[in-house]
Amino acid sequence: QLLAQPPAGTPAVAAHALWTVADEWLKKKTPGWGAGHAQKVRALLERYVRDGALGALAVGDVQTGDLYALVTGVASRKDRELLGGERKGEAPHNAIIVRRALDAVFRLAIMKGLIKSNPMADLRASEVIEKPATRHNAKLDNNGIKSLYRALDSYGGQRLTKLAIE
Repeated sequence: QLLAQPPAGTPAVAAHALWTVADEWLKKKTPGWGAGHAQKVRALLERYVRDGALGALAVGDVQTGDLYALVTGVASRKDRELLGGERKGEAPHNAIIVRRALDAVFRLAIMKGLIKSNPMADLRASEVIEKPATRHNAKLDNNGIKSLYRALDSYGGQRLTKLAIE
């Protein structure tokens, strides 16, 4: 499926590796993003693509089934332990971010002439990622409301945020 393919019998050229294209895409896109979002997308792609089995594969060798396994694995965290500060509930959201980013990476590979079609195109997030049921917080009783207002008095953040909470 590669258009600019290395000679038969040779290993995939690093320029055609999925991670190489993903890293190029990140370098192009992240300057326009907020720092937190850019860091999160990069960290997820490094964790699940660069450090995973797909990162070294040539973009033309990546199949939709490989991507399905990756995205569902991220959504369920079946292959990874939680890192410091991570919560299991973030997994479906992280899978959506990985899916969306890889879709864009494959579109870049098409534009560069490395592949003819996008293997992520048929993988819809709503069809492969099961979001957990919404869990609502308990309502505050009178004592809880009083505690909230006391804490709000000492809130050191932006005034607009404080007003919105009030």
